[in-house]
Amino acid sequence: MAHFTKDQYLGKELYAAKVNMDNEKILMDAGLNEDEIELLIDLSHTRHKLHSASSKSDELRDLYIKVGHQYSADETLVDKANKIAEKYNLPTMPAPEIPEIDLDDDYGMIADFFGVSKEEVEKDFEENTGEYYQDILLEWEKAKNKTSHDIRVFFYHINKKYGTDFPDDVPKDL
Repeated sequence: MAHFTKDQYLGKELYAAKVNMDNEKILMDAGLNEDEIELLIDLSHTRHKLHSASSKSDELRDLYIKVGHQYSADETLVDKANKIAEKYNLPTMPAPEIPEIDLDDDYGMIADFFGVSKEEVEKDFEENTGEYYQDILLEWEKAKNKTSHDIRVFFYHINKKYGTDFPDDVPKDL
């Protein structure tokens, strides 16, 4: 993990703020309103948090609820961003699909999911490094990476259409 000095950190923060200001101006000139621009910037920041969240953390689950968890009762960021995409004739994002299994599930649910005995899962979880434990983490990691990629593709299309500089890191031959 990289450690930044205070000046390096402030430099990164100032650069990010400048990019956001530049993006805001470009999008405002293109006809997007302030609420739409704010939502896109929020989605960009949330994607960054999602990408760097640990698969073991509650933060990851909270981010999925905000971005587009399938059980979210409210309109999610993906829902709102897709409305903007449709309004401005941009490709939409698929709703994130998260794993049906979680580290916080009881042993019986995990056993049912993997088709094994509850005792086998209990033994596996006592080590916190067992096969089923690792498989759940892997499922969450794959879902997290796919969602992050889908959001990056969304921003790739915004950058391409408007000349903005949202982080997308998507191959330019998309």
